[in-house]
Amino acid sequence: MNIRDKLKQLDRDKDSAPEKKSGAKTAVHKKEVDSFFTDHFSGEVVTNRYGEFFLKKEDYSLDFTHGLYELRSFPRQIQPSGPKKPRKNVFTGQMPSVSRKEIVFLDTETTGLAGGTGTVPFMVGTGFFQDNAFCVRQYLLRDFEEETALLAHLREFLDEFVMVVSFNGRCFDLPLLSTRMIMNRFSELETDYHLDLLTSARRVWSHLESCSLTSLEQKILSLTREDDLPGREVPGVYFNYLQHKKPLLLKPVFKHNKLDIVSLVTLFVHLLSVHRAENVNNLNVRELFALGRLYEKEKMLSRSIDFYEQAYSRVDSPYLRTKIEKKLTWQYKRSDHWLDAVEIWQQMASNGRGKLFPYRELAKYYEHNKKDYEQALACTRRALSYLDQKKAIIKKAGSKKDKLKHRQKRLQNKINNSRQMEM
Repeated sequence: MNIRDKLKQLDRDKDSAPEKKSGAKTAVHKKEVDSFFTDHFSGEVVTNRYGEFFLKKEDYSLDFTHGLYELRSFPRQIQPSGPKKPRKNVFTGQMPSVSRKEIVFLDTETTGLAGGTGTVPFMVGTGFFQDNAFCVRQYLLRDFEEETALLAHLREFLDEFVMVVSFNGRCFDLPLLSTRMIMNRFSELETDYHLDLLTSARRVWSHLESCSLTSLEQKILSLTREDDLPGREVPGVYFNYLQHKKPLLLKPVFKHNKLDIVSLVTLFVHLLSVHRAENVNNLNVRELFALGRLYEKEKMLSRSIDFYEQAYSRVDSPYLRTKIEKKLTWQYKRSDHWLDAVEIWQQMASNGRGKLFPYRELAKYYEHNKKDYEQALACTRRALSYLDQKKAIIKKAGSKKDKLKHRQKRLQNKINNSRQMEM
């Protein structure tokens, strides 16, 4: 028998009656699995032209409290309060008005944490406001063959919303979903607006050791998860389920994903409150300082100064005080509040804070703003004296000394020229 005949024989074996009986058994087993999911998890088996997947459904009353806030605390309308020009940061008030019904919260559970084409999002959790409830919908692959059906349904669902809110979704969840869409012959996933709360959180709480969602829950949102499955263990649990086909193994994964979704709502509300300074007395110095820097980058001078001044009035750490003083006085300069800046520079110089910074700034102020070259020269000499005393702890002391010497020479020439003109 040649190779062609052997291949034909294999095809005949594949289509034989015993295989069909096995297929019948598989169909029976599938119905049992479908029934088990619907009996033990509130939801339904969704069928479309690409196949099937399981959709778990759970609705929360708006009275439900998660950490610091009830779900009803989420505003009906996200109304910008800043410039009309739309940007990507809703918390600085620069995004077009969005209704909460147009926002979907999204989080995925995957077969791996590194991403890449080999990683599959086997569960996609979503949450949205509808009437008087917050609805959580969790899409599950009971097996990998259901991926196309799930993605097709998910794509249509996400198209109903204007904004997607995620946590680390910009780098992980959305690129991964887009990759899987393309691999299943759909076009790339697109959203009108995507707000990644990890980025927003890091801008405010970069001083924390970790800005993971669970860390923010504990340290910022007054939330502690009980009996929660750690995220790093999720892939292993799913593979265990695939091996044993016991749906109840997925119960802790559903719970973990659901908590992630609801926490996005609480974190969103808290970030809105922080940025709008609704409870400014509850913010600590580092949070106020971080908000000042954020609005400085956004070139919103008044808001930046407000937060820096609040931080300055409460700070007790000499190191942080110096950082705030530098930032605040730069903002004072930009807004022409020179006397406020000068007062702080003088305090810094008197108390030995900021190294060369206050002397240099005072010298520039007296030279260029007041045309008081004598005062500018005095500040420059004080800077040189300080440099000689502290040169061991000042970086690039030689280069800085050369610049100060050059300033000293220039100021001395201006003084000499001024005296000659008076004569």
